[in-house]
Amino acid sequence: MKAVLDGVISAYSSQYLVSQIVLKNLDTDTVAQFLELKHFETLYTGNIFRRKHGNITTNDAAMPEALAD
Repeated sequence: MKAVLDGVISAYSSQYLVSQIVLKNLDTDTVAQFLELKHFETLYTGNIFRRKHGNITTNDAAMPEALAD
């Protein structure tokens, strides 16, 4: 598995910026914190892209990224 992962990272790194997040332990708290980080990353990235295209959400409304379908 490590050889496959290293090969994929090497292949993508030649064309794209690749980041690695290494979790030293997989206890419930660590995984929950990582998922929360990814959640906020998704929300803020969506907000940035919408603002870039002039679709600004007012302060009294929820960001569309945070609403469930």
